[in-house]
Amino acid sequence: MRRAIASVDPNQAIAEILPLETILSSTLASPRLLARLLAAFGAGALLLAVFGIYGLLSETVASRRRELVLRLALGARPEALVRAVLTHSRPLAAGAVLGLAGALAVSGLLRRLLFEVSPTDPATLAAATALLAAAALVAISVPALRASRVDPMEALRNE
Repeated sequence: MRRAIASVDPNQAIAEILPLETILSSTLASPRLLARLLAAFGAGALLLAVFGIYGLLSETVASRRRELVLRLALGARPEALVRAVLTHSRPLAAGAVLGLAGALAVSGLLRRLLFEVSPTDPATLAAATALLAAAALVAISVPALRASRVDPMEALRNE
């Protein structure tokens, strides 16, 4: 390599000969680390959001247990109880729309940190929204299903 370079330009200083992959990997190490940290913090934030939504909604529906059991004791069908609880979750759709709007509004700040992915990547936005919506639906459905399976007389006695 040294002879080939010297034959082209004998005045060219040669400090170190390295493969291009090595030079590129050392050049891209800092942006790659930043991207990995950003991905890890994003995944952590998404996980915290899922647990937060689940906890809040699960507790909200569980606090209505007495009302649900009373409705069941008065003759409501269990499916109707679950459906009623799910229809009261319409604000979740508004929250999803507002969250997507907020994500699109701040996406310009991330443009220079992302490699080969657009900050408005539809698949990523859809996956995050679907994960949060699934957590919300599970958080609402599980306590409602539990309340619908309780024997009304025994539950009222315990209250």
